[in-house]
Amino acid sequence: MKKYISIAVIILLAVVFLFSCGKKKWGSDEKDAYLKTCIDAAKGTMGEAKAKAYCDCSLKYIMDKYPYVEDSQNLTAEDLDKIIEDCMK
Repeated sequence: MKKYISIAVIILLAVVFLFSCGKKKWGSDEKDAYLKTCIDAAKGTMGEAKAKAYCDCSLKYIMDKYPYVEDSQNLTAEDLDKIIEDCMK
């Protein structure tokens, strides 16, 4: 359970990192920044290959639900649970 809480915090930190961008769709710069932040934070817990797969999966979920970067700050606890459930397989 502690591992999942850490992973949820990683996602939140990666999303928060992007909030200075303003209201715009996910471009390559925002995607790259999210992935770098997420992978750097997660690889210590799960190794780099699993971190990359997890962060790719979580980014897809976030982009599908929140097409605008700024709206991703509305990520809920339910979203985090769904990301963990779907992306930790």
